[in-house]
Amino acid sequence: MADLTWQFTENPADEEEGPNDAGIMTFTKNPLSNLIRETIQNSLDAGTNFDPVKIDYQIESVPGNLFNAEHLKKALRNAANSAHNTDDGRQKFNRALRILESTSTVPTLCIRDSNTTGAKDQSQYRNVTTPWHSLTKSSGTPNKPTKDAAGSFGLGKHAAFAVTDLRTVLYSTSYRDQEDRLQMRFIGKTILVSHVDDERTQRHSKGYLTSDPVKYESTRSEHDIPRVFTLTQPGTGVFIPGYQIGNQGMATWRQSVIDTAIESYFHSIIQNKLVLSVDSHEINAENVAGRYQGKGQRTRNFIALSQSRPNHRTHIPGIGNVNLRVNTHEDPTSKAREIALVRDAGMMITDKPTNMRINLGRIPQQWRGFTAIIECLSDENQSSFIRQSESPRHDELSIDYVAADDQKQAAATALRNLGSWVRQHIEFEAAPPQTKADDEITELVPYLSIPDEDNDANKSGHYNAGPPQRVDITHPIQSKSPSGGAGAAPGEHGRRRRSRKRTNKPNGGGSEPGRRGGGQGTTGTGNRARPVVIRNARVRPSSPDATHSMLISFDNPNRDAHNIQLKTVGEDGAEYPIGIREAKVDGEPITAVNDTLAFLPKREGNRYTVEISTREPIIGKTFRLAQR
Repeated sequence: MADLTWQFTENPADEEEGPNDAGIMTFTKNPLSNLIRETIQNSLDAGTNFDPVKIDYQIESVPGNLFNAEHLKKALRNAANSAHNTDDGRQKFNRALRILESTSTVPTLCIRDSNTTGAKDQSQYRNVTTPWHSLTKSSGTPNKPTKDAAGSFGLGKHAAFAVTDLRTVLYSTSYRDQEDRLQMRFIGKTILVSHVDDERTQRHSKGYLTSDPVKYESTRSEHDIPRVFTLTQPGTGVFIPGYQIGNQGMATWRQSVIDTAIESYFHSIIQNKLVLSVDSHEINAENVAGRYQGKGQRTRNFIALSQSRPNHRTHIPGIGNVNLRVNTHEDPTSKAREIALVRDAGMMITDKPTNMRINLGRIPQQWRGFTAIIECLSDENQSSFIRQSESPRHDELSIDYVAADDQKQAAATALRNLGSWVRQHIEFEAAPPQTKADDEITELVPYLSIPDEDNDANKSGHYNAGPPQRVDITHPIQSKSPSGGAGAAPGEHGRRRRSRKRTNKPNGGGSEPGRRGGGQGTTGTGNRARPVVIRNARVRPSSPDATHSMLISFDNPNRDAHNIQLKTVGEDGAEYPIGIREAKVDGEPITAVNDTLAFLPKREGNRYTVEISTREPIIGKTFRLAQR
């Protein structure tokens, strides 16, 4: 076995490196929870996509001589006495010394994964950091196998240093090279403070356990790697010496790890992407609900909902495909508003809408209690703004974390579109049935749905992409019809009918008599013609792969003749033409000029469907339907 020693690079400039390492300090709040989240995510990112990733957590007694504890003690003493240390830092290093001096074996948290690629130490490109080098020797530079792998800051590796006073982690990996040969790597790393060694040489804070005193290369031979750290199949091991469970006892610690893992990764476990073993207790898709013993009902509701199929699907530019699961609570008195956002790898980023930064808006009290899971799926062709907007701890979203300034606005737009779409469908599931007055004006919502592959054609022969989507309907109390005088459209003089439901005010909304709204309409004559009524408007694609045609259905109980104008609404709230090529009702063409349809009912019944083909694509657009 090779002679492994702790090597610290020289620090001739006497650079001051104190105990408050930025990477470690990121994870000092709830360190165990952060460690579990980061280690599981790193393993999922390296998954093989064939079998579920398996991760084992064990506390083992490791002989100190296997990682040269005697040499590490010298470094700890020098660090404790360093002029660059603090009182708090000295106390931690002295505690670490007592751990190493109290016994020849050291309690070590051992984390090993399998069914992963391992952290490869080779690259097909020159001057490209390998995953192994990124894990062990880089700072702030993530190296992930996919664009949407969760680590966007390269700080997650520091979580392991935050759970031990030794500030020391040992790494081991096995992987298959390009010739399918099993390769191994092993190295130790400690982050102390800059200090003076026993030979009075200035040293940097970071040290490496290696047999190479020049380049500090990793140990590569299986015969030179201590057996307890050796992995005989592809995978990665993280070993944290000096880990203490305190006075809580092993059973309490074990359950704490299990509950923390489930709270963050229930979706991965349910989707059979992840299997855990904690102190030889397995957690998998079959027993995850029974294994969870955390407080409160929220996580249990997420576990139950995660086992169902998505209610709604869409694609949002800048984010990718999105699945939404929604379940309303049977208890009519429930006011629960439970929303979790998960990545396709399975980590729950947050269950707090305020941390999602997707602006769901005020949710009315009359809505039924609900549980919802937003699942954002990666796009192989682009990096998702979800990943770019994640905090270093992966517990909130904010465009402030987007590195490129020119991408911040695009990220904000993508998150806003996500929030609008999510709110629309939660409202569809949780909002109480609208009253007659409420139906006269329907809220503005985006048209972002994609066809559900499992839906058959509906009875009318048209493909139904899940629940029909609403469109915004605006109309004044007076309307312009072929047989009546001119009235005021939204943004013109004249009154706008108010409903009991609080709605989003349309662009250039109506105003009181004698006052001008913000729109571009003309002045109404104020006559008292009977108002034209459109209710229950819904929009859907005209076929599964439709990109330039759609169906708009609505009720016209009075069977009025009138003009209908259709516009798209931009991110700035302004209206833009959709470019109607042609329109049909019951298979018969109707006049379409400047995006305005001349509608004249010719049959009995009050439910109509207009088939529209457009010059501009319809997917991802928001529509406003107005009577003119």
